[in-house]
Amino acid sequence: MGCKFNAVLMTILIIGAVLLSPPGESSETMYSRGMELARTGHPRDALQVLEEAARLSPDNPKIHNMLGVVLTQLGRLKEADAAYGRALSIAPDFYPARKNRAVNSFTQGDLRFASGEFEGLAKIDPKDFVPALFLGLIAVENKYFEDARSHLQEANKRSSGNFRILMPLIRVEFILGDRASALEHARSLWIQPRMQDSELFQLGVLLAQFAANLEAAEVFQELRKRQPDSYEVVFNLALAEYRSGRLEGALRVTEEYGARAKPSGEMLNLQGWIYGRMRRLDEAARHFRLAMEAEPLNGDHYLDLSNALQSSADIEGAIQVVLKGVERQVDPERLGELLIDKSRPRFDRELSEVRVYRGQPDSAKDPRGYAANDRQCRRWGTIPPTRIVTRMLRYPRDWPREREQEKGIDVQ
Repeated sequence: MGCKFNAVLMTILIIGAVLLSPPGESSETMYSRGMELARTGHPRDALQVLEEAARLSPDNPKIHNMLGVVLTQLGRLKEADAAYGRALSIAPDFYPARKNRAVNSFTQGDLRFASGEFEGLAKIDPKDFVPALFLGLIAVENKYFEDARSHLQEANKRSSGNFRILMPLIRVEFILGDRASALEHARSLWIQPRMQDSELFQLGVLLAQFAANLEAAEVFQELRKRQPDSYEVVFNLALAEYRSGRLEGALRVTEEYGARAKPSGEMLNLQGWIYGRMRRLDEAARHFRLAMEAEPLNGDHYLDLSNALQSSADIEGAIQVVLKGVERQVDPERLGELLIDKSRPRFDRELSEVRVYRGQPDSAKDPRGYAANDRQCRRWGTIPPTRIVTRMLRYPRDWPREREQEKGIDVQ
């Protein structure tokens, strides 16, 4: 059972102007047309127009800066850097290009250069929120959370109520343990009438990540009014209700959705958890079985059903479910052969080894999971080209309420 967390991609591009002698009319017209194409979501067409404008007016920094913006939209960040560099070689004090280049450096992980640039930009224009915002984001990346809060608070003073500022500020406040401020800022966001649905969803996910489940449920409930048929919204609403202990509400949300659409294995699994917490173990087991039918290769469903059966004192049934789950897992050799068969271009290849990275449960904390994992690894180990690499799972302090985690690797 899990929540889908969506990541926030934050890119700020500054178009701006510079006081230079105006270029020829045709290139200026092309520049305006390229800007409009970029603004309306046609970056490839914009690129073609702006390249022609740059050919006609190679000394216009505005055009090169706009080329950088469009190349960034297309994900061609190195070429965007070159375009911003050309703009700055023409006009070294051209603020928009310098700022765009700094944002680009942050996106590419060059935090040292970006930090130096944003510190300089903050002195040039103390009223601009962007340098303070990115200095805060850089501090977050470096885990200097007190510094991050200071920078983000400064950015918020310069652009109050800005979603791009408040989201990282809320995260930092949660990390620092200042839940009151985090929730206050979150509420100030979700009452804004201009909040887009995607932004509201990201806020709900962020609240859920830090166990503010009542508030997350409130956000997802508001979203469900706008998007009653959205699976993502409904699932996360039910999950927040479940985590906040409002089991009847969580169950009602899932059942209302199930009356309109076929539930996924994930939704059925969540219903199983809800029934399990209600101690309605027969219904929990039934829903875990339905989840297994919907997603027969998802090992979590087998383990959850096994736990439900074990809670009902059906130890033999629990063991059989675990064994069945082990048997239904992916065969490493067949997977390797499939990858070779489907690879392009097609030429003769030979499978020399399949390496399986596997998280290993702690035998003291989870003896049943340890035994099941050991049986599966031994079975895989009998397949000649397969090598098993295990690493101990990391158990959080509030385990088993919070699931164990792999140490930075995918395990199958």
